[in-house]
Amino acid sequence: MAREEQFVELVRIADPIEADLFGAFLEDGEVDYEVINRSGAGILSGLMPGSVNPVIFRILDVHLERGRQLLEEYRSLQKASVPPDDAVATDDEAGTGDPSDVPADR
Repeated sequence: MAREEQFVELVRIADPIEADLFGAFLEDGEVDYEVINRSGAGILSGLMPGSVNPVIFRILDVHLERGRQLLEEYRSLQKASVPPDDAVATDDEAGTGDPSDVPADR
């Protein structure tokens, strides 16, 4: 008799928006999962702390190790520092210092 696959809890996320982002990350990782309490967490987010009413992600037990890897990768990406848009100058913005770089209307 073949063993039946079961869903087991992977993580609880207090912030409904972060939960949506993590769900998209799991989809990109091609892992089967289910979400419990997504709508309840969103509705009640203004009334009680998210830690009391979290979004729960459950994953097939056969994919648990892959799910844990994706969770670790997701968390490390969330901690990564992203430079602001204006921190990187393009060639057009930097200019060469040559007076011909200045538009004629100035």
